[in-house]
Amino acid sequence: MSDPSARIVSTRKEGTRMHKATITSVSSLTGEHVHVIEDDRLSAFYARIVGTMGGIVASGAVITDLDVQEVLV
Repeated sequence: MSDPSARIVSTRKEGTRMHKATITSVSSLTGEHVHVIEDDRLSAFYARIVGTMGGIVASGAVITDLDVQEVLV
């Protein structure tokens, strides 16, 4: 049974810089998809973008838009 007084506690400090990427892709089989990637570590963030884009292209879809931004949490 779950505890109704339980809280989710974030381990991130307020004001943490996050990197966010939104990748839009189109597939003739499944239509349009939006993939959102967020990470506070810049090197891991870019690695995840490259891996996601590689998977999208390998599946036969086409990347139509890429938006990268820095956000404060």
